[in-house]
Order: sequence, then C-alpha cells, then structure tokens
Amino acid sequence: MQYSTIVSAITDKFGVTSAAMTTRVKIYVNLVQQRVASRTEQLDYLLKRGQIVCVAPYTTGTVAVSNGDTTVTGTDTVWTTGMTGRKIRIAGRDEYYTLTYVSPTSLTIDSAYVGDTETAATYSIFQDEFSLASDVEKIITITNPNRRKRIDYIDPLQFEELYLNSLVEGSPYIHTPAGRDSSNYIKVQLYPIPDDVYVLPYRYRKQIADLSGDSDVSAIPNKYHELLVLGGLAMCYEWDKKFNQANGMWTQFDNMINDMIVDLDSGSEDSVTVLGSDNGTFSSPTIGLDPSRFGAGR
Repeated sequence: MQYSTIVSAITDKFGVTSAAMTTRVKIYVNLVQQRVASRTEQLDYLLKRGQIVCVAPYTTGTVAVSNGDTTVTGTDTVWTTGMTGRKIRIAGRDEYYTLTYVSPTSLTIDSAYVGDTETAATYSIFQDEFSLASDVEKIITITNPNRRKRIDYIDPLQFEELYLNSLVEGSPYIHTPAGRDSSNYIKVQLYPIPDDVYVLPYRYRKQIADLSGDSDVSAIPNKYHELLVLGGLAMCYEWDKKFNQANGMWTQFDNMINDMIVDLDSGSEDSVTVLGSDNGTFSSPTIGLDPSRFGAGR
C-alpha cells in the first residue's frame, strides 16, 4: 500500500481526518515501520550483501617532510587524488597521518608532522578504514575468502588497547566500528592493515527509510502493511487516552508480527552454514531462526 493509503486508512478508522491528525498519523506510521523492522531484523526483506574492496599500500619513491609542517613532498612518486583520506606513515615512526590533499608529488596531512625532518625517507600510504553501503544499519558478518573465515568483531576500546597504530600488514581478520564518513556512511577499521587487494563480502541489515511522499511504499512486505495500520491506530488511541482500544490494537499487531516471522522464515532454508572464526572457535554449524528470538512484546 502507498503511504497515503495507509494514512487514510488510519484516520478513517480512527474517525478524525483533520490536517493536524493526518500530520500526526504520518509520524506514527514511520515510528511503527521502524518498530516492525526492529522486531523482524533477521528476516530476508531486511538483509543485504555488500563488499569491501581493500587496496595495497603504496610505497613507491621517497618523501621529504619537515618537523611541524603539514606538507609532504614526493620524489619518484605518482600519487593520485583517490588516495585522499588514506593514511601515511613515515619509516621509523609509529604515528600515522590522514591525507587531506593529494597531487602526484605533494601531499597535505591532517596534523603537523612530529618527527625529525627528513629529505629522502621511505614511507607507506595505506588504507585500513572503509565506508560501507549507504543503507547499512548493522553489520551481520564480514568474511575473508582469502582466509576462508569470518572476520571477528571486537569493540573499539579493545581495538585501541590491542591494535591502535599497529605496524602489522597482512590479510585482515579483525574489524571494529570506525564512526562515519563525511557522507554519514558507517565505516569499519580492519586489522592487520591490508597488504594487498582483498575483496571482503559482508552481510548487513539495511535501514528502512522513512516514508514521505504520498506514493512511497514501505520496504515491509506488502501483505503485512496492515501492521502499519494497526500500529498507527494503536498510537492514535494512546494519544486519545483510550488505552483499552490501544491495547487491543497492539495485541493484533503482536499476533501479526509473530505470523509474519513464521510465514517469511518458513519459506527459507532451515539453517545457514556459518564459517569458523579466526580465533580458533567455531559457531554452531547451523542457526535456526526461531520466532521466539524476536520477542513477544512490542
């Protein structure tokens, strides 16, 4: 159903069709849509795949850099603008700097160089942070086919304690959240620093965009758009302090959520094979999607 149809169904059943009520109901529909997504996050309609394409470090030529300066000059280098945002480490130094400007023989770094002045130092330009797809809400798994294993997740605090400023390069087997990029896309940081061109597939739960235009259609499977009507009505009754009616709507909503989980899960395979992780442990060979995992409450 289109957004306008859902909104009209709610206002008609509630019995108030004023402009103010319509505006309120539009907000309710989007809130309910997110509630449905959070209750059914493991179902296929929210699952997508992407891939991280790693790059090999660039080490051609030498660099000159002065203490306290933010400009790095290259000799025999062929740097490209595509390197903007990557990191550079000068040989013999532990710290790294992010590239904010790149030309074939000149770089600008994000903070003043703290090492000794160098005239012909070796260096490495590398990338260990990668932006994910624009609609990623939550990563489910990242795998490394080169290792034939899942890349393990650790939280940022652990990552800082164990791997921050690491000089190790290799095939990645650890990932951690790395904030968001300038486009507000989720980023991850990998360890070790990728030493070659690796393609790392990942599975994720996608974000559901709010409905705005009258002809917008929810990503929720069409046969379950009634959930948006039930939830919207429940919120209208709560706003009107008619809590018995609201509870009745929420009960129908919960029942339909459970029906949706059973219905959509039953059409898929009974289990999914899970790759072993790099820490030497293995997940259970199969994961069944038990509807009880999604919770009975709203």
